[in-house]
Amino acid sequence: GLGLGTASGVFAGVARLLKIHYLEQKENERLEKLKIITELEIIKTHFHPHFLSDALQNISHLIRNHSAQAPNAILKLADLLSYFLYENEKEKVSLEQEMQMVNAYLELEKIFYEDRIVIHSREPEGKNDIQVAPLIIVSIVQHCCEQSLLSLQQKLVVEIDLKTQNNQLEFSLHCNGYYE
Repeated sequence: GLGLGTASGVFAGVARLLKIHYLEQKENERLEKLKIITELEIIKTHFHPHFLSDALQNISHLIRNHSAQAPNAILKLADLLSYFLYENEKEKVSLEQEMQMVNAYLELEKIFYEDRIVIHSREPEGKNDIQVAPLIIVSIVQHCCEQSLLSLQQKLVVEIDLKTQNNQLEFSLHCNGYYE
C-alpha cells in the first residue's frame, strides 16, 4: 500500500511539472509572437509621418513650378496612401502587391529627386504564393532612401534583389553601401 501511494504521488508531481512546463512554453511562444507583431507595428508607424510630410512638400514644390510630373506624383501618393490605410490592418499581403507598392514608392522618389536616384530591381518571374507582412519591405526601402538622401550631393543607387524558392523569400537591398 505504501508503494502505490508513493507512485501515484510521484506521477501526480511529474504530471504537474509537465503541465507547468507546457504552459510556460506556450506563454513564451505567445510573447515571441507579440514581440514580432510589435516590431512590425513600430516599422509601420515609422514610415507614415515622415514619408507623408516629405511627399506633400515635394508635390507642393512640383505644383508651384508647374511641373508636368505633379499629377503623376499625386496619383502615386494616392496609391501608396490607399495601401497604407486599407492593407496595413491585414496580417499578410501577397509579395506581388507589396512589391507593386515598393515600385510605386521608388517611382515617386524618382519624380522628386530625378537623376539623383538610380534603381535596379530584380524580381522573380512568374506567380508565387508568398505572403508577407504589409509595409515591411516598403518600410525598409523607404528607410534606406531616407538615410541615403540626407546628403544633398549624394547620388542614390538602390539595388533590390528578390529570390523565391520553395515558398521562401530572400530579399536583398543595397543603397550606396550605406544600408544592406
